Amino acid sequence: MFKEFNQDGHLDFLLFEFHTYFDGLLGINILNKIRSNIDLENKILRVKGKEIKLKFKPNFSSDKYTIPAQSKKIVYIPVDIEEGDIYINSTIVNKHFHITEGITKP
Repeated sequence: MFKEFNQDGHLDFLLFEFHTYFDGLLGINILNKIRSNIDLENKILRVKGKEIKLKFKPNFSSDKYTIPAQSKKIVYIPVDIEEGDIYINSTIVNKHFHITEGITKP
């Protein structure tokens, strides 16, 4: 258990280097286990009386795309890495917008 979580116990993690900016990912299973509360307005993770300031990486893309209904469009999504493979998970943004999964290069 991280000392910042202010509690005893242990957490199981999968270790791999997936990004140069992020230290890791906490899933909802871990956030539930430590009984955390996320204050998005103030960017704070609250755990057992302790506040942990969250760091956000700004959106480095201001491009907007209009994609007509019932159509497909391939667009460039900027990333801040220069080499390596990028995995994009399948994502349903809303009932009308779906991003298919794939592996690509920057």
